[in-house]
Amino acid sequence: MGLEQFDTSSSEAGIDMPVLRPDNGEPLLQDDGKTPVTICVAGTDSDRYRKAELANRTRYIRKRDKTFRAEDIETNEMNVLVGITVSWSGVVVDGETLDCTPDNIRKVYMRFKFIRDQVNAFAGERANFLPVSATN
Repeated sequence: MGLEQFDTSSSEAGIDMPVLRPDNGEPLLQDDGKTPVTICVAGTDSDRYRKAELANRTRYIRKRDKTFRAEDIETNEMNVLVGITVSWSGVVVDGETLDCTPDNIRKVYMRFKFIRDQVNAFAGERANFLPVSATN
């Protein structure tokens, strides 16, 4: 058995994650009632993730003579999630279809923590980024 079947390099381009409703775990659907709302997420083995983590560490090192607060931890986690969010489809808030920009990503993840939790869990599950042949 070759290790290539466990190559998570697809984590860089990202994989579409269907957003699940917090009330029943079913996929959240767009206005057409058929198409799921999705967020394309890069995995923890991606360069996107690594760059966001390194930026957080750099900020931490720069603050080492100052107090590091709990809010800083949340900010660091949010920075990583923004960094690994590649795109999305069907994200509508207050009647407005939102473009996938860093500011909008941050706003959605701060307001809808269930989505933030889903993205975090999805990105951390390497099986989501394995080639299809490895999961069969």
